[in-house]
Amino acid sequence: MPLAQAPAALIAGTHLGIAYSGYREGQHPDQGQGAIYPSDAEIREDLAVLSRDGFRLIRLYDAGELSRRVLDIIASDDLPFQVMQGAWLQAEVSNHEGCAWLTAPIPEEALAAKHPGQP
Repeated sequence: MPLAQAPAALIAGTHLGIAYSGYREGQHPDQGQGAIYPSDAEIREDLAVLSRDGFRLIRLYDAGELSRRVLDIIASDDLPFQVMQGAWLQAEVSNHEGCAWLTAPIPEEALAAKHPGQP
């Protein structure tokens, strides 16, 4: 199916966007022992940099505590962002080599439990 507009027009009138998690060194989502989230001050600092640099679209990774705090700060500080809300999905395959907070492969039993009866 052809696009409704010419490819050259796809970015016309759009804003810069970025995927944002806000985690800094030593911070991470829940790994079984609890999450270590950025502080509100760190989130505000990040959002100020993104706003200053022209970003107006943010994609958040989950619908949990950190995303709630980011959304609360955007609303309370009246920041100029539109947000695409993500959802944290469990892994279908283990990608611990490419993920800063997974230090070991996801056990095969955990992956297999998501799809009983399939190889």
